[in-house]
Amino acid sequence: MFDEAPFVSDRGAIPPCCTTTIKRGIQDMGSCSPRYCRSALYSLPSTSEMAKQAQVPIALSISAMAEPGPGECPILDSNSDFGGGGPLRCKRCKAYVCPQFRFIDGGRSFQCHLCQAVTEVPQHYFQMTDHMGFRMDRQQRPELCRGSYEFFATKDYCKGDKLPQAPGFIFAIDVSYNSIRTGLVCQFKFR
Repeated sequence: MFDEAPFVSDRGAIPPCCTTTIKRGIQDMGSCSPRYCRSALYSLPSTSEMAKQAQVPIALSISAMAEPGPGECPILDSNSDFGGGGPLRCKRCKAYVCPQFRFIDGGRSFQCHLCQAVTEVPQHYFQMTDHMGFRMDRQQRPELCRGSYEFFATKDYCKGDKLPQAPGFIFAIDVSYNSIRTGLVCQFKFR
């Protein structure tokens, strides 16, 4: 199946079916392309009781190093001057700055979208907010307007003052008792 219109990955937009070929690309408007991260579910159970009754496994397919497809914008480097401490992060859960952070108090603080903690913005990263609470420079900063962007590794991530090596492959497989019991994990015999 082909979709002629570009998919706009805005907050709350339901991604196209995984079998749909999008000819005109994907416009990143604050949520990453479904080519990079796709959930097995379009909506999650709203309560823990409903999740127990539904017994639907929740899975994510993440292709973090995928190349942009035809008609898609390249992944931007967030070359912002974050200072010696690296990219802006939540003080409680350590989430990195993203378009879902809500800047409050005129831009002096931000509220994390994951844990709701309020963190003060460092002086070098401060920017005024408009009447809707958006930073005035958000369109110039990939980390505030794009769902997919790259940070350069800071010294916190480098061991022995060496530059980071090229990434390898990471495989995450749920092999819990429930996954094996329900048949989600197949048993293979190797010769």
